[in-house]
Amino acid sequence: MSKKVLKKYTTIPSNLYVEREADRQLTDIIEEMQRPGYVLVARQMGKTNLLFNARRNLETNDRKFVYIDLSNNFETERECYNYITDSILDVLEDELWEIRPEIEEIRKITRTDHSSYTRSLSKILKCLGKDLVIILDEIDALRTSGYSDNIFAVIRSNYFTRSNFPEFEHLTYILSGVIEPKDLIKDRNKSPFNIGEKIYLEDFSKSEFDGFIVKSKLDISKEVADHIYSWTAGNPRLTFDVCSEIESEINSGFNVNELHIDNLIKKKYLTSFDIAPIDHIRELVSDNKEIQDAVTQLLSKEGSINISDKIKSQLYLYGIISSENNIDNIKIKNKIIELSLSLSWIKSLSDNTQTILDRAITLVEVANDYHQAIELLYSILDKIDDRDLTIRSLALYYLGFSEHSIGEYEKSNKHFLEKQFSKNASPFMHFRQCLFIGLNYYKLGKKDLGDQQLQYVVDNYSNTVTWGNAALNLAMNNENKESSLKLLESIVDMNDNIQPEVDSETETKSSIKKIKSYAYYYLSTYIEKDSKILGYLEKAIKLDVNEHIPFLMLVKGRALKNDEKVIIENIIDYIINKQVSFSDLKSSSASIDYSYNMHASFAALCFLHSIDNFDKFKDYSINYLNLLEESFFHDALQYIGEPLDRINFIEFYLDKLSNLSSIRMYRLYINCLMYVNHPPLKYREDYINAILDKGYIEDEDIPNISLLIKISTTNEPQNITLGYIESIKKLAFNIDESIGYDSSVIFFWAFEFFNSINDTENKYLFGHEVLKRLNMSKSNKTVIDDEGEKSLKSRVMSILHKENALPPLKPVKRQHNYGRNDLIKVKYRNGEEKTNKFKRLEKDIKSGDCTIIE
Repeated sequence: MSKKVLKKYTTIPSNLYVEREADRQLTDIIEEMQRPGYVLVARQMGKTNLLFNARRNLETNDRKFVYIDLSNNFETERECYNYITDSILDVLEDELWEIRPEIEEIRKITRTDHSSYTRSLSKILKCLGKDLVIILDEIDALRTSGYSDNIFAVIRSNYFTRSNFPEFEHLTYILSGVIEPKDLIKDRNKSPFNIGEKIYLEDFSKSEFDGFIVKSKLDISKEVADHIYSWTAGNPRLTFDVCSEIESEINSGFNVNELHIDNLIKKKYLTSFDIAPIDHIRELVSDNKEIQDAVTQLLSKEGSINISDKIKSQLYLYGIISSENNIDNIKIKNKIIELSLSLSWIKSLSDNTQTILDRAITLVEVANDYHQAIELLYSILDKIDDRDLTIRSLALYYLGFSEHSIGEYEKSNKHFLEKQFSKNASPFMHFRQCLFIGLNYYKLGKKDLGDQQLQYVVDNYSNTVTWGNAALNLAMNNENKESSLKLLESIVDMNDNIQPEVDSETETKSSIKKIKSYAYYYLSTYIEKDSKILGYLEKAIKLDVNEHIPFLMLVKGRALKNDEKVIIENIIDYIINKQVSFSDLKSSSASIDYSYNMHASFAALCFLHSIDNFDKFKDYSINYLNLLEESFFHDALQYIGEPLDRINFIEFYLDKLSNLSSIRMYRLYINCLMYVNHPPLKYREDYINAILDKGYIEDEDIPNISLLIKISTTNEPQNITLGYIESIKKLAFNIDESIGYDSSVIFFWAFEFFNSINDTENKYLFGHEVLKRLNMSKSNKTVIDDEGEKSLKSRVMSILHKENALPPLKPVKRQHNYGRNDLIKVKYRNGEEKTNKFKRLEKDIKSGDCTIIE
C-alpha cells in the first residue's frame, strides 16, 4: 500500500502548497513595508495557510514574523494591546528577553492604552533592529468590543508616526478576517484600511489545480482530474478533501473513474450536508433572508440579477461566489455548493411560517433581540395566508411591539392597527395592543389619539396589569389635575392579588407593586402639603421596588432638607448593598426607574460630596456592573456643571485612578480650561503626546489645540507655548483637507503668539497660512461662523498690511462673455499660442488644455 500524501494537516506543508495571486500580492506588501495588507476571505478557503506560507518563505535573519490570533476575548483595550506585545516577546524571546522589565515599566507608568502599546512597540523595534511583520488574524472578533476603532486607529498611526519615530519604518501589519472593513470600523477616519491594500483569496485556477494534482502525486488520468475540477472549480478545501478520499480509495485498490467521483461527492457532501465547508455555508444562508433571496436569484438564472454590492460582499465572505464576479456574470462558484443550496431547500427555510414566528417570539420575550425579530417577522408577513387570522395577527402584534421597543413608533402603529386581535378572541392581546397604540401616539405628539386609546383600556379592562399601565400613563399625560389624581388613587387602591394575564402570579404581583410605586411618587408631585408629600413617598418606598428606591430616597431626603452629603451616602450604600442595576443604558430621564443616566448622576454627586464613597461606587460600577472605567468617568462628568469641579474630577481620574485614559478625557480637560481664570498646567503635555501618538489631528482637536495655544500665550512662559506649537506644527500643516478651513483657528493663535514675541518669520508663515486656509472649502459643520471668519481675516491682514507682508495677489482676469464668432487668442500648456474664433477653441478651453490670453 502506498504511503498517504494528502493527510489531515493542520497546516499545509510546503511540498503541497499551491501559490495563488494572493501569495504574490502579500509578498509585495511585506517586502515593501509601506502599507498594511488585509486578507479578506471566506472561512475554510486557506487564509491561515496563506499567512503561514508567507512566514515560511519570507522570514529571514533580517525580517521576523509574529502570528497573533485575536479570536480570544479581551475585556479591555489594554488587554488586547498587552496580548499583542506579549506574543511578540514570547515568539522573539531570544532577541527580546532583556527588555521585558522595561515593557512592564512602560505599562505601569503610561496612562493611555495606545501610548503604552506604541511605546512598547518602539522599545521592541529598537531592540530587535530588524523588520517586524505582525500578522493579526481573526480581526472580525474585535467587532463586538467597544474599542475596536481605537485598535485600528493605532495601527494606522504606526505608519504615520514614522517621520517622528524612524524605528517604525521596520514595522508592518497584515490583517486578516471574514468581515468587510466598513462593517468593522465605526469611524472611517481611524481606519488603517484607507491606507492599506485588500487581498482577496480566490479558488485555484485550472493551472493551479493541475499543479496541486502534480504535487499530490495522485495517480489519476487527465479526464478524472478534469472531472474533479468540474465539481470543485478549484475550491481549496473541497479539492483537497475530495482528492484525499480518492487517494485512499486508490491505495485500497479501487479503479477511480468519473462515475466513482460523482458517487463519492454526492455521498460526502450532498446527502447529510454536514461536512465542511458545506455545513457552514448552509448555516450562514439559513440565518439570512437577504442572502436566501440573492441565492434564489442566482439559482433561478432567469432575467436580470439585481443584487446590491453589500449582498455581493456577503456572498463572497460566505464562500458562495468569487470576488471577481461582476453583476453581469455573477454565479455560484462551484457545482457542489450550488447543489447544496437548492431552490427546494431555500424554499423550505421560508415555508414553515409557524416555526419562524415561534423563533421571533422567543427573540422578543426571552432575548429582547428586537432587531433580529423584526427581520424574521418581515420575512414571513407576505407568506402568511390571509385566512389564517390568528397567525397574521400574532406576527403583526410582535412586529408592532418590537418596533415600539426600538422607537419606531410610526411603523409600530401601522402594524398594530393592520389586523388587531378582537376583544372576544383574545382580550389580553386586544387591550395590550390598544395600550401600545396609545403610547405610540403620545411619542408621536398625537396626545388626543393617545388619550382615546388609553381611556378605552381603562374603561373596559379593569383589574389587570394592562389596566394599571394604561391608567398610569393616562394620569401622567392628563392636563386635568383632578382626573389625574383620581386615576392615581384608583391605581394605589388596586387589589394586589389580581388574576394574572399571561405572566406568573409572582411576576404579576411584582408588576402591580411597580405600577403602585410610580403612582405614589406622582401623587407626591401633585400635593403641596409637606406631610402628605412625605406620606406618599414613604408608601412608595415601603413597596420596596429596588430600582425605584434610589430616586425616591433622593426626593425624600431633599424634601426633608437633609444634608446632601448624608443623602448621597445613604443612596450609595443602598445601591451597593442591594446590588441595584439597570437594564436600559439610556432610559428616559423622566423615569424613576434606576437607569444608566441616573447611575452616572449619582456618581457625580458622590464625587462632589464624598471621595471615599465615590471610590466604593466606582469599584461597584466597574467590578459588579462591568462598566468600562473611562466610560463611567466620561458619563459622570456630564452631570458636573462647575468648570473647576469638572477639572478636579478629570484630574482625579487621570492622576489617581486610571492607567487607561484615552484622548477624549484629555480633550474634555482642555475644554474646561477656558472657563477658569488661572487654568492649571497639568496634563497639557499628555494631551499633545496623545495627538502625536495618534499621528494626525482630528476635527475634535482643533478647538482644544487652539485654546491651548491661546491660554499658554497669556499665562505661560514663551518656551512652553513654543513647545506646543513646534510639537504639532508638522501635523497641523498636513491636516486632512476636509477640515483645512477649520484648522485656520490653530494657525491664527500660533500667529498671535509669534506676533506677541516679535518673531517675524513665523508670524508671516502662520499669518499667510491663516488666509490660505480661510479660502478653503467649508464643511457643513464648522467651528468658525461668518463673523468669526471676518474677524480672523481682518486681524491677520491688518497686522501683515502694516508690515507690507501680505501675500501677493494672483491677477484676476476680467470675466468676458464671448460670442461664438469672436476672435480670441489662447495659450496651450506646451507654450503654443493660437488665434481663432471662440467656437473653434471652446472645447480646448473647457477641458483646460489652453487659457485665453487676449
